Amino acid sequence: MKKFLDVITKFTQTKSDDERSVLFSLLPEDILAHKKFYDEEMFINSSRHTFYILTSLFIDWINQLDEQYPKQRHFLYELQDLFEYIDDDISIDEQSEVIEKTKVILKQYQ
Repeated sequence: MKKFLDVITKFTQTKSDDERSVLFSLLPEDILAHKKFYDEEMFINSSRHTFYILTSLFIDWINQLDEQYPKQRHFLYELQDLFEYIDDDISIDEQSEVIEKTKVILKQYQ
């Protein structure tokens, strides 16, 4: 859970896709393996959809953590609910809004 919190916190500090793309290297290997689908099958140019891909991978990670940390389910589900309906063509303003909401959820948890 500590690594997840660290990556989510770093996510809230990003302002661009370039900054977010660095976060892929911080994901667990089994979660990062899911990125291959987005790179090869879903998008022609996946680098233009970094926010969407990253939040989708966060959902995968949340699903994995849910089983390991049942006491944190409420927190994890709040994040999942926030990330779940993000569209692949999310605007910059909407991205900022998601990041701000993520900060609020993190603050409530900590």
